[in-house]
Amino acid sequence: MDTYKQEVKEFSRNLIWKHSIESLTKNRTKSAILNEEYIDKLWNFVFKEGLLKYGLIESVNKNIFEDWKSFSKQIYQENKSENQLKVAYLCGPEPENDLKHIIELGVRIENVYAFEMEKDLYQTAIKSLKNTYPTLKIYNGKIDNFIKSTNVKFDIIYLDFTTPLFSRQSKAYQTIATLFENQALENLSSLIVNTSYPDKDEDNIDFLTSYFHYQSSYEYSVMNSTESEYQGRFVESNNCYGIYDKEEFKLIIEKNFNEAYSAFQTSFIINYSNHILPISNVIKNPITFKSIFQSNAEVFKKLIKDFEKSEDILFEPSEYSLYYFFQEIINGESSLKKDWKSFITKNDYNKHSLNDAIKFFYMQLSSGYDANFIKILSESLKKSLPEIMKNVPDSHFSEYSIFCDIPMIHLWLELAINQLGYPYHQNTKNHKRFSYKAKERKMCLDIFTFDQCRSLYDWLPMIEYYGEDLKIIERQMLTRICIDAISKHNINILDKQYYGSALIGTNEKDWATNHFFEDRTELD
Repeated sequence: MDTYKQEVKEFSRNLIWKHSIESLTKNRTKSAILNEEYIDKLWNFVFKEGLLKYGLIESVNKNIFEDWKSFSKQIYQENKSENQLKVAYLCGPEPENDLKHIIELGVRIENVYAFEMEKDLYQTAIKSLKNTYPTLKIYNGKIDNFIKSTNVKFDIIYLDFTTPLFSRQSKAYQTIATLFENQALENLSSLIVNTSYPDKDEDNIDFLTSYFHYQSSYEYSVMNSTESEYQGRFVESNNCYGIYDKEEFKLIIEKNFNEAYSAFQTSFIINYSNHILPISNVIKNPITFKSIFQSNAEVFKKLIKDFEKSEDILFEPSEYSLYYFFQEIINGESSLKKDWKSFITKNDYNKHSLNDAIKFFYMQLSSGYDANFIKILSESLKKSLPEIMKNVPDSHFSEYSIFCDIPMIHLWLELAINQLGYPYHQNTKNHKRFSYKAKERKMCLDIFTFDQCRSLYDWLPMIEYYGEDLKIIERQMLTRICIDAISKHNINILDKQYYGSALIGTNEKDWATNHFFEDRTELD
């Protein structure tokens, strides 16, 4: 039998479980994106150094802020202990390898769920526990099916695959999508994803080339893996480098193949959890669909087609990666792209495919100041969004801008989609990335910390009252403060998430920094 007790694997387990468990217990407050320390500082900056200083308001109702902080503490469960954490992992034939770390760190075995799909490996796993951990629950089957059929929410999920993320064999990407679609992770949670680096063959090079060629930005190491000081740096689209031809870019991907896969694994998962998930959740649910859009699905489909053809849309391939990447998959000839095609075009979203959801999402981002997307919104939003814009206090200050950005109208639509669509925002500052050589293949490991930021989204009113509620200056500014906090984890990382939402510029204060991913650390 194959064994997974190599020294480097054991070392990685220790890193994984220690970081994940401590992030959700003793470091829980720091793991929250909407942590009180940052929100406090930005609240004081907004009112003391902004609105009050320039005479745009006469006084501040601090009770609104104090009430929000009380609600936020309730949402985040700030005193969660190790024995309250619920954990799931893919265990293989030797479940005790991970389990001993989990238990030593204080998690109760009753809160641990293990999964093994292969029948023979499952039987081996069962036998291995007879004299050690007989009370561990091991399920013989795919974790996807368990998640779909239960309402269990986990604090930590560890997906230890033996294939690449985009593999046709394991379809690991679908497992991750299923996890997010079924809200299997808690509001504040850790997702650990371990995959093998793929073979450098033509299909895999083409797939990664297609993914990054249309990115508005991507990790610098994809372009140049030899420069020693590229940590935190991003390439601002291939066009900026004069690379217009995909075949030319393919040579760069081939040269920096491992770096490209490393960046893909991190990027695709957060693109799915932040962008694809919320809009697809909204569109596939009839209740949320009619809250955001015109309720007739056929009318919506026609309008979205007209909208795509409109000359008013600034919709260039160099700026909107996922949309054009998905179009290449739909029309692609490689076996890998054909395998992904059903994942993207499956038609179970209220007569709309996942591709339709992506199409609309990037269209509304592309509208900018013109807000042409309003024509396909619900009557409530058609009324509320302009009403909010009329009551943005800093937009009436004409001498110069008080804050870094004055919000555009698309921000409020994005806010509404995220309120109803339940995204998982990544805490970039707390993200960890490693690689190591297993028995036969090099492995690529990401430890995500996700925050659904429900202390913002559940605190907002129902969409019909957006206009009335967000004209209250304290509520509007606190909403914008939270959006600023989320966006600080995503600049250059996600295409235009909460674009133009910064209240304070990067490094304007020593506590106002954008966050970036650290280099992937090689474990010896």
